[in-house]
Amino acid sequence: MARSPERAAANIERQHNPYSWQRAVGLFFMALRVAALADLEAVEKIFAEVLDLSAATDEAVQEQQRRKLDALLSYASRHVPFYRELARRPRMALSDVPPVDKATLMTQLSLTCAEPGLDVEELRTHLAGNERNSAFALFRERYYVRRTSGTTGYLGYFLWDGPMSRVAETSATRFVPAPRDMPKPVVAVNPIVVWHPLQALFERLHALPLGTGLRRTVDRLNELRPRTLMGSPAFVTELAEEQVDGRLRIQPEVVVIGSEHCSAVQRQCMREAWSVEPLEQYGLSEAGLIASRCAGGNFHVHADTVILEMLDDEGRPAREGERCARTLLTRFFGPVQPIIRYELGDLIVAGPRRCPCGGPFPTITSIVGRMKPQMWFGTQDGGVIALSAYVLIAILEATRGIVRYQLHYEEPGTLEIRVLARTLVDEAHLTRQLESELTRRGAISPRIVIRAGTVPSVWATSPTANAKEHHLRIAVTREQMLAWMLARVD
Repeated sequence: MARSPERAAANIERQHNPYSWQRAVGLFFMALRVAALADLEAVEKIFAEVLDLSAATDEAVQEQQRRKLDALLSYASRHVPFYRELARRPRMALSDVPPVDKATLMTQLSLTCAEPGLDVEELRTHLAGNERNSAFALFRERYYVRRTSGTTGYLGYFLWDGPMSRVAETSATRFVPAPRDMPKPVVAVNPIVVWHPLQALFERLHALPLGTGLRRTVDRLNELRPRTLMGSPAFVTELAEEQVDGRLRIQPEVVVIGSEHCSAVQRQCMREAWSVEPLEQYGLSEAGLIASRCAGGNFHVHADTVILEMLDDEGRPAREGERCARTLLTRFFGPVQPIIRYELGDLIVAGPRRCPCGGPFPTITSIVGRMKPQMWFGTQDGGVIALSAYVLIAILEATRGIVRYQLHYEEPGTLEIRVLARTLVDEAHLTRQLESELTRRGAISPRIVIRAGTVPSVWATSPTANAKEHHLRIAVTREQMLAWMLARVD
């Protein structure tokens, strides 16, 4: 059918008009992007405020938490699909936000992150190959990607950028010097710590990665002669033993430990080896340093950059000295991939509101370890019960002389505990303590075998290959324990 001259002219005008509908749509989305960047810049400006410790009164901390939480929830409700529901509430509160775990954040990454079109495979590919070489390669020309260790069963991938790093460093250096201000050379050992190549070159920073092994690490440390030593408590304790035995010959002035639980025995080993008090920090790949241990023995939570909800079984704030049933983290930086009420999975003991050292911020008495490692036992009524491995570990760590241990629970009915000790351990008494604790918690104690002096120098990993749980080999499942209990009845 022939077109009228008027319709033909209108079509030509639409095709050549610079303000056609396609261009209008493009301009609309560009305006949304500019508005989102302006929102991000505004919230990052609020997050950049970190209190000087001398000014960190309860009132100042509460005011900062209020402002930062309002900014975080407001940004998340507008730009992160997972939290859009919050925008419908007349007033947003932290308790309105459902807790999340690492599995949720990773399996729903496109919904829990404001960066469009993001998926785990893209982040995994970015870090493929040599993680140390790709750690400072920019992702999408803005972010660094940090990978978590996977002790909860999921590897986590988290975006970091310049503003986040500055907040994290400003917060941390109130409690522990920055690497550039530590006595040189600085050497970070197992697990992996990555310096920027230029920073490492000019500031005499060295990193010995996972896989170097104990013997090669000792040789390299004897060459480098570090004045500052950084690493995980377990590995640094091994190095302390090497120092006492004369194979390692270094005299660090500063020892910084973190990334996992450190026992009193491990700290004593370090003191004996180097005559220094280790600086113990509590941090995560997801949030940097979040708590620092003071001379009084408590960890001070950096409450102006994170909120740490320490809750009991009823979801109420845990009392001083009470072991928390769950711990939730909210991070006041990095709103593009927000961390709000994030399940840590760590066993934490709530500390006093006022620390004897006089320092500010809420405290943690101790970080016992992971909640995740469960051990299945039978019960007197023929059922099964799951207990955290740390109910037994607490007894081992309180036993005088034990330096290192491994729990082997690889078949129902037998629990083998391997220990290294500096003094003679009363194995019969230790066995009775362990049996009594299991009975008190409603479990039938398996046959407990104590093997002294049998922990290998290179520790075997657990079947799940959790680097932070090298002291556990737990293979007994609920199904295996149920079958074993049924077989006993038969």
